[in-house]
This record gives sequence, C-alpha cells and structure tokens, in this order.
Amino acid sequence: MNITLKTEYALLALYEVFMNNNNNKPVSRRQIVEHYNISEHFLEKILIELQKKELIRSVRGPGGGFISNKKPDEITLWDIFTAVDFPDYSEHRCYPKSTNGCTIRDKCHVKNIWFRFGKSMKDSMSAITLSELTKDENFMEHTV
Repeated sequence: MNITLKTEYALLALYEVFMNNNNNKPVSRRQIVEHYNISEHFLEKILIELQKKELIRSVRGPGGGFISNKKPDEITLWDIFTAVDFPDYSEHRCYPKSTNGCTIRDKCHVKNIWFRFGKSMKDSMSAITLSELTKDENFMEHTV
C-alpha cells in the first residue's frame, strides 16, 4: 500500500472544504483547482469518491459547491485513504486491490506479515483526524 497523489489531493480538498465551512460557505470545485493547481478532471473524480463515502455532499445553485457531511474530528486519514484509493478495501485479502480470492491462502506462510502491516497502517491512519490537520499551522507548508 502506498499513499498516492489521489489521497493527497483528497486531503487537500477536504481541508479546503472544512476551512470554508467554518465561514458557512460551500467551496467550489474551481476554488480548489485554482488554489492547489489540481487538474479539474482529476479533482472531479476524487470529489465523487468522497461523496460516495459520504464524507462531503454537494450544494447546487448559485454559490454552491461542497460542504462536509461530518465534523473534522469524525474523519480519519484512513477514511480518506480508503475512500479514494481503496474503496473496496477488505481486511480479508493480503493485497488490497486483489479482486479474486487467493487460491493458496490456507497454506500461505507470509500472509500474516501483510495482515500485520495492513493493521498497523490502518491503526496509525485511523488515529489521525482531519481536525488535527486543520489545527496544524504548518499543514499547508508541508502539502503544497
């Protein structure tokens, strides 16, 4: 498992949504694109995936855009990561993107290593909430 640009952009988009929601205003896709120089097409896919996982919702009409569905302390880095990179994540597979069942699972001697690694990664990412990032004064310096 690796952290992709997709996860980083999703994190930036959610950060922007939360910062604007503090002003009670939806954030537009255009705003995010211009602020972070992200491809609009790529960002659109990310926003759709975040909506599917009900992390954000869209507001139509003039002044519309995206608002959060949850509070920043209710969204973890793991939620964001699995929403955009592994929407079908299952702890029952050694490799998160595999779609077929493993044919050697019963006699595999390395699966426990991958399960331990996956659990450790999940536990670590689940311990970090978006609210921690919105309070971090250096967050924007490290991401842009």
